[in-house]
Amino acid sequence: MCPDGEILENFTGTSRRLIFEDITPIETGVICLCPLPEENNCYDLLVWDKQCEFAKCTSTYLNHLLFGSYDNKELENLKEQRRVLEILNCYDSRDIEDNTTIYNNFTYSKIKKLLS
Repeated sequence: MCPDGEILENFTGTSRRLIFEDITPIETGVICLCPLPEENNCYDLLVWDKQCEFAKCTSTYLNHLLFGSYDNKELENLKEQRRVLEILNCYDSRDIEDNTTIYNNFTYSKIKKLLS
């Protein structure tokens, strides 16, 4: 713990300093480490969450295969998730602010549907 607060680093290497002096204790909550006005900074975190979800589904599928259970629907779901992740990883977040298609073929509103 630093004297002024805690320094956290997210997966992109961006550091944020959290100061705990004026925070009242709560039982549950969420800390967003990205600035709220710049939605494109949070885009990377949302894609990362999707990648984590894909990894869990892949692990579950592989465990089912190890124990002799094969489900074609599970495989098709993994393929679909992989296609979505390819689109999300190639999306240029500079189009997010104005919902334009200057750098991408898809609008951000379509990308939001893929994120959900």
